[in-house]
Amino acid sequence: MARCEACGEHSSMPYSCSYCGGTFCKSHRMPEKHGCRNLSEASSPSTANLTEENMQAASKAYRQTGNQSRRIVYLYLLVAAIVIVAILFFFL
Repeated sequence: MARCEACGEHSSMPYSCSYCGGTFCKSHRMPEKHGCRNLSEASSPSTANLTEENMQAASKAYRQTGNQSRRIVYLYLLVAAIVIVAILFFFL
């Protein structure tokens, strides 16, 4: 059993902070909760270091993915419509 460095609670499942190396309980496992001395490193690099150019590229990639998904859905709907018309043609 380890002792939480923030509150002193004994924990059978301690968490180790990957930024400061401290040992913490379930309540204090997040860097924000135990006042991590390396909290600036713990902030998400994906949002902290985004430039306007990177944000535009990410937005464009997201839109292209959405367009591709819509095309696939339309293709499935087209195939379903063709199958339904073929079934109706053969039975009528």
